[in-house]
Amino acid sequence: MKRLWSKKIKNDAFEERLSRLDGINGVIGEKVKVTVPKTWSVLASDILAQKYLRMKNESQREADIREVSSRMAQTWAFWAKKYKYFDEQEALIFIDEICYSLVE
Repeated sequence: MKRLWSKKIKNDAFEERLSRLDGINGVIGEKVKVTVPKTWSVLASDILAQKYLRMKNESQREADIREVSSRMAQTWAFWAKKYKYFDEQEALIFIDEICYSLVE
């Protein structure tokens, strides 16, 4: 596998936003800070906050798309290595490519 898209992502391409977590039956829940690409819409930020942010431990929640994309890509790479779709080097490239694609 070779790299097609992944490159160093610039930190200035991101911004912190307040996003809302909806409660049950559409009741407005808490507001959380999320770090997303500047090009993302408010709706995209809200979807990230509501559907994809996981708790790191009892008091900390993921708050950055880079954390979320890394978690997802590493999980997919783990299973791909387990079933011998990738070797270790290909898995690392796969993780970088997926993270770049999800963030850009």
